[in-house]
Amino acid sequence: MKRLLQKQRKYPGALLLTLALTLAAFAARADRLTAVRTYDTSAVRLGTRTAPDGTEFRTVDWGDMHPAAEVGSPELPVEHFRFLVPVYSNNFRATVVSATGASALPLGSRVLPAQIPQKADGSPAPEFTYPKAAAYVRTLAPEAWVVDDGFIDGCNHVVTVAVRPVAYDDASVSATAYGSVTVRLDYDLCGEDGLTGSKPIFPPRASEYVRIEDLVVNTANVARFAPRRSSSTGTGGYTNWYYIIVPDNLKDAVDDLAVWKRQKGYNVVVKTIEDICATPRYVVGGHCSYRNGQTEELVDSAASLRAYLHDEFEDNGAFFCLLVGNSKTSMPIRKATWAYLDGSEVHTFEKHKKNNGECALPTDSYFSDLTQKWNLRKEFEGAVYTTPNGELSYNPDIYIGRLLCSKPDEIANYIYKLILYESNPGRGRTEYLSKALFFEQHSTTIQNGKEIWASSLINNSYLVREVCDSIFEITLLQDHHFTKEPGWFPTGDDVIREMRQHGFSSWHGHGNPYAVKTTHNNHYIKTSLTQSLEELSLWERTEDANSLLCLDNEDFPSIVYSVSCDNAPFDNLFRYNVEFCNINLAEAFTVAGRAGGPAFLGNTRSGSFFMYDSINPTSTGPATGLEKAFILSVKECPKIGIAESMSKLKYVSQYQSCNHNLIGEPEFEMWLGKPEKFDGICGLSS
Repeated sequence: MKRLLQKQRKYPGALLLTLALTLAAFAARADRLTAVRTYDTSAVRLGTRTAPDGTEFRTVDWGDMHPAAEVGSPELPVEHFRFLVPVYSNNFRATVVSATGASALPLGSRVLPAQIPQKADGSPAPEFTYPKAAAYVRTLAPEAWVVDDGFIDGCNHVVTVAVRPVAYDDASVSATAYGSVTVRLDYDLCGEDGLTGSKPIFPPRASEYVRIEDLVVNTANVARFAPRRSSSTGTGGYTNWYYIIVPDNLKDAVDDLAVWKRQKGYNVVVKTIEDICATPRYVVGGHCSYRNGQTEELVDSAASLRAYLHDEFEDNGAFFCLLVGNSKTSMPIRKATWAYLDGSEVHTFEKHKKNNGECALPTDSYFSDLTQKWNLRKEFEGAVYTTPNGELSYNPDIYIGRLLCSKPDEIANYIYKLILYESNPGRGRTEYLSKALFFEQHSTTIQNGKEIWASSLINNSYLVREVCDSIFEITLLQDHHFTKEPGWFPTGDDVIREMRQHGFSSWHGHGNPYAVKTTHNNHYIKTSLTQSLEELSLWERTEDANSLLCLDNEDFPSIVYSVSCDNAPFDNLFRYNVEFCNINLAEAFTVAGRAGGPAFLGNTRSGSFFMYDSINPTSTGPATGLEKAFILSVKECPKIGIAESMSKLKYVSQYQSCNHNLIGEPEFEMWLGKPEKFDGICGLSS
């Protein structure tokens, strides 16, 4: 009855009045916002790449920007940023109004055409793409365009804009970088019916952890555009909620976790997926109508779960949520796919079906972003969600983590290391928390029939190390190609031994669900002692003591962040479907035993270091860009699930937002250095 009565009201009275006054003031007219973006032109770096026919091209790198261009077009750096706009607005148009502070770039050669992306799984590089005539004949001026729009924290309407602060003229082989670019965003005010995509959700309180002022450029408009919401009771005016969604047969196994979170002050709700799907409102096959006017077809248990989370968010505001279970349980898995370039082919929904679902990305972003309008396709596995027009964006409402497990003892293993990490890491020997480990595999690949040195695919962990340097004491284990014995260091054993002594480890190497390369000469970390990668037809070098099960850090739980391919799939990937490999790397680290740690952040599919989205022409740049955004986010808020969500907001990539996921629970805080004292039930304080 509670839910039924609640659904009869649309919005809180105060909010309704506020929105009505806002719309009355601005109805029936267009509006605009401007932002001045400033850049350090001295930070531009020019490089050279030689094509197979000997032609030299120039590359243009500029700070944290990553290139964006259609394949065969000039590849130039682009910045992404966000505007906050009125809740009810549409028809967004971005324009460069002016560009000043010109600085000529001494090219000497044509700008490199954007290439078909190279996957970081060791596969051969695609054929080199030469300049497309039509793309190089026109002069490129500084340009801005709208990437997407959506709602953060339910009802903060944000528009993501891309700007290219570089001009290029191919006829004269000249380029200019601009130190100041003024961007204008035009839009139309509309009513509720004018929103054709995502719809806002108006929870009773704002997120305790999201400051919209930190995410948008027009901070002066926040008071005007951000809806006013009343606060509930509780610390700081907020009520802390924590949800555990679990299969019925594993419900008792999460009791200790629920107790721990209640001791930390959270209102804990434990709900089985079976109970959710048995509730008439969420029964599979029905339709669920929300207060914001959206109606969702409940095609499967994943849709039913999302509908339940949508209702709870409307009632309680942002919360943490742990999904318990892998593909061997009843816990739902949602996959996302869209048309994008992958190697030498275009990833289409038809290719996805042909390859037994491998082209789709298992993603928990579906359960985190509750305002996103996903386009349903039902031709494969009941329901796969796609975005054929490049519409998918990620704007989190709740904070999600997943525990890949199927047995009660696996959950017990996880809870043990989580509580130890939070309350007494190292059992008093906390020095390891101030240390971070990076290993970096170099690589060769085959391009146009020739072996070439492709260190650029892997050798970019410096992007992360440069922001970690102020937090951790860093150890770098780096594969070197030009040595007397190339490819023999670091071995998997070397990495495992070092991981025992570090609170944070960053993996940069070719990977699959069961192993990650540490050198180009086939040294690797694997999941089990008995596993032979020769049987997998992957890597054949025999190596001892390189299994995660050799990681004897039971008293020193740690965190792993991986940019490698396929380390954390929720499902059993078709091409790696072999019986003797029954756990993936994420599972081995988090639940297989008492060693490892409470969080593994990794990819469910290819961790492509250069992935180009063909529908929405925005290159994601190196995958390490997302990791760098994570470190910057965790410095602002050390709660692991929030940092993972915020990194996807800072680093705009449709692909990475789906592909990279948190394996572990989302609420605990990552230690950023050595703790100084014990501070009761909530653990050690720095």
